[in-house]
Amino acid sequence: ANTTFNGPVRSEGGFEQISKAAGTGAITTNLDIDTSGNITTTGYVSSYANVSSITSATKSVESTDSGTIFTLNRAAGIVVTLPTAVAGYNYTFIVGTTFTGAG
Repeated sequence: ANTTFNGPVRSEGGFEQISKAAGTGAITTNLDIDTSGNITTTGYVSSYANVSSITSATKSVESTDSGTIFTLNRAAGIVVTLPTAVAGYNYTFIVGTTFTGAG
């Protein structure tokens, strides 16, 4: 059944999105939000606003980029210059493309 809610949906025990196998009736949890707010999913989260793909040979990260997740997507390598260290600034770098060069 489909249900539409107007307003907040609240739960003290967390939330789960599931799928049910047609043949066996087996239940699979696809998304779980536990009682602490931690999210576990088997799917892809595509709406994260602070993700930046780096494809250039160089990248100068600015202090205003704090909180950004950078994916490194240049096989020839990337030289990343960070701003002056300040308490509380944070950046995450993920290798999206295997490096084959010495950048």
